[in-house]
Amino acid sequence: MASWSLDVYDLNGAVRQAGMPFKSLRFGYVLNSPGALEADFALTNTLVTKANLKVAARELRIFRNAVLVWGGYLWDARVELRDRVSIRGEGYFSALRRRYGMTDLIYNDVAQEQIAWNLINATQSEPSGTLTLTQGAHGGASITRDRDYCAMDHDEIASAIEELTQLDDGIDYEITPSPDSSVNKSFKTYYPRKGTDLSGSVTLNQTNVRTLTYEENGSEINSRVLSIGQDDCNPPEDDRTDATALSTYGLLQSVESVDSGQLRDVRAHGKEVIKHTATPHWTATATYLVGTSGATAWGAFVVGDRITMSSNRGPASGFGNWTQAMRVLQLDYTLEANHEWCTVTADSVWP
Repeated sequence: MASWSLDVYDLNGAVRQAGMPFKSLRFGYVLNSPGALEADFALTNTLVTKANLKVAARELRIFRNAVLVWGGYLWDARVELRDRVSIRGEGYFSALRRRYGMTDLIYNDVAQEQIAWNLINATQSEPSGTLTLTQGAHGGASITRDRDYCAMDHDEIASAIEELTQLDDGIDYEITPSPDSSVNKSFKTYYPRKGTDLSGSVTLNQTNVRTLTYEENGSEINSRVLSIGQDDCNPPEDDRTDATALSTYGLLQSVESVDSGQLRDVRAHGKEVIKHTATPHWTATATYLVGTSGATAWGAFVVGDRITMSSNRGPASGFGNWTQAMRVLQLDYTLEANHEWCTVTADSVWP
């Protein structure tokens, strides 16, 4: 097993306590989301104090073999008076869910990744607002957009950034660290997606996982999608169909409300929805012991990558005999009793 350290920092970046003595530690990464951390400590340990683990006033950082791999904020603590203190944290992006626009921010033909960063930069410029986030690299092409964030509307910063990920030609984002970047608090963006297609080289199956489950869900299939934008007099609309889905499943409709008055955004939203819902949606979960090489090694793939998941149980046409390329949406790690487990959550959508 690798060596691990959970270190606690003040919000100004000063080390508060290195090597907190956790009994168990669970943390994860989620595509376009902050990810979470949970840790359990012995109540009687002299380092487990309210000063060290001051709720909402501490940063948590995880080091694997002395390399920074996860960072975020301590948000709450739960105490069992007999023998345990449990804490919960979320990645750095979670702070932006408590930040709102306070000035007019108007953008015309500005790259969407720059708009996202400008929102962060604006809230960091508020009194006591610094999060010490920095603008990292953007991978891929730049798509320009028009956006108006009016001070009187007080848009939530996190929601405004997340809106840019929900378009067919939108971005993915992350705030490091991550398994493939040890840089702390770098806001990185990607177009058209974060991740690499590793489906030809990385496979999880019955030979290297402990558990493997999947679901094929058709309850949200759409063969026709109507997207309606925002405008008091003449809201923009986009009405699109998928010919294959119509032929296979008949008419299955969805009406989508889009928080934009621009036709290009409404069309991009409709295109994204029908692209992802015109066929049954596969989701899969696998759990494995982190190894030293191959598909189960630390860093063999990261959130956003595409891998292959498969099973050879039962008849060739049966539910247990399948192979499917899947995009990794979430990685959760559990450290307990000298074991290092990973649970991967993936789905069949590849942008």
